[in-house]
Amino acid sequence: MICLEKSINALLAERETLVNQIAAIDSALVILGGSAPIEMSKPMPPVEVTRVRPKRVLSDAHKAALVEGRRKARLDKRIAAGRPDEPVEIPALAARVNETPRLVKRNRSELTIEPDADSVGAFGQLAH
Repeated sequence: MICLEKSINALLAERETLVNQIAAIDSALVILGGSAPIEMSKPMPPVEVTRVRPKRVLSDAHKAALVEGRRKARLDKRIAAGRPDEPVEIPALAARVNETPRLVKRNRSELTIEPDADSVGAFGQLAH
């Protein structure tokens, strides 16, 4: 594990130096007749450093072992229910409900065209 103690101590020392400089500037402002900002006139309490553990990552072997364990647990449940060799349903394309073709040609006798008033021209002929 990386040791960050030196870096943390250096940053805390730099922070303490800067807080002292701000306190000196605030006191100079008060002496010169100005007013020091209320938030900055108080020394800030030291900040506690919290360490966060790195995220746990599973290896591929561990993931495979988890999957295998789940599969075995499902099989054990099926055996306990009395149906150990139940086939696994694999989704497939839907089967036809009936055997008639989907596209059916219409007979010419079904397709009759009646002219309407908009398509008839001035002389009683169809407008093209």
